[in-house]
Amino acid sequence: MPNVEFIGSELTGTNQLTVAAFPSLEIPRFKSMHGWEVWSTKNEVSDVVFPCLRELQIEDCPKLIEVSLKTLLLVLPCLRKLVIVNFLKMIEFSPEALPALEYLHFEDMLGWKTWSTNDAVFPCLRKLHINNCPELIDVSAEALPPLRVLEIAGCGNGVLRSLVRAASSIIKLDIKAYWGC
Repeated sequence: MPNVEFIGSELTGTNQLTVAAFPSLEIPRFKSMHGWEVWSTKNEVSDVVFPCLRELQIEDCPKLIEVSLKTLLLVLPCLRKLVIVNFLKMIEFSPEALPALEYLHFEDMLGWKTWSTNDAVFPCLRKLHINNCPELIDVSAEALPPLRVLEIAGCGNGVLRSLVRAASSIIKLDIKAYWGC
């Protein structure tokens, strides 16, 4: 599906006065969609678009710049695992609430500069992996107290300082190719 540029209500079913298009969907994976630029989850019908989604993987979608992540993540009440790989144009990640999230993985996000968790809620997050996000310098991660495993590779020193200060319960710390040591 390399030519898909926009995904909207046709996937989520939110433009209809009915339930979501995939009410039992648990694990969608979007991979190698090189033309994909926008994922809209605008929903006037329901607060929950994917009520059973447990895992979401978006990999190698380098042009994806508008993912309405605030809207998307608000409608995923059961999401336990989120993997985002090769979002070259994503600059900011600021979710509001991921109440069931246990594992969060970011990789090859070369343009990512800011991650704000000031208003976010991550009560179940246990493992965080950030790899090859060299421009990420602004991390305000106050919402990570349950974090147990932190893996960082290919990031600047501001990332490590911010995350270690915010996560007092870490039992495993893995740092590789750390810029600024």
